[in-house]
Amino acid sequence: MSIDTKNQKPPTIDCGTAQQKSYPQLARTLTDNGYTVLPIKKENKAPAISGWMKPDYKPPLVGFENCGTAIKTGCGEYSVITIDIDVTDENFAKEIHEMVSEMLGPTIYRIGQYPKRILLYRLETAA
Repeated sequence: MSIDTKNQKPPTIDCGTAQQKSYPQLARTLTDNGYTVLPIKKENKAPAISGWMKPDYKPPLVGFENCGTAIKTGCGEYSVITIDIDVTDENFAKEIHEMVSEMLGPTIYRIGQYPKRILLYRLETAA
């Protein structure tokens, strides 16, 4: 398996923000773009459904309006891997982010509790 670094510009998917779109709206957009999603409970980020770890899991695309949306890693049309930078020192977090970007290429990322962040990469082929 290899990381797709040929396209040095990260892909853009207009999902809006979590406050703007419900799980069904985000699920449809992400699924249409090859991601596997699952609804999660907003209060603790736990899956809101069972069976999501099974190889034949198919995400629900309706219901779960009050849930958040998670991207399932390690599966799907194009497998997704994450690099979790769980560092509280701002300069060190930025340094790690830059180092990973140099090695694997730029990508989309999410900052939750600043400066911690998670970088998302898609494999060139399904895993």
